Amino acid sequence: MFIVDTDVFSSFSTFLFAYLTHSMAPQVVAEFKEPSTPRLAAMMSACAGLSALLYLFVGLLGYLQFSNCVCNNNIY
Repeated sequence: MFIVDTDVFSSFSTFLFAYLTHSMAPQVVAEFKEPSTPRLAAMMSACAGLSALLYLFVGLLGYLQFSNCVCNNNIY
């Protein structure tokens, strides 16, 4: 009747990160010398971009390390 895919649990950290980033914004803005919305948007964009680059880098290193052990993932 009800089937739970285990891939749901692997995306849990992504959802937590998304909500934690928004809840920390007021504390981060309070520490700015000159708080403004454009500066907050630039800082949040830079942090998200840096996080994406780090995830990409670590994923690429993992793939390069274990590329001979990785099987094709064909979804039909």
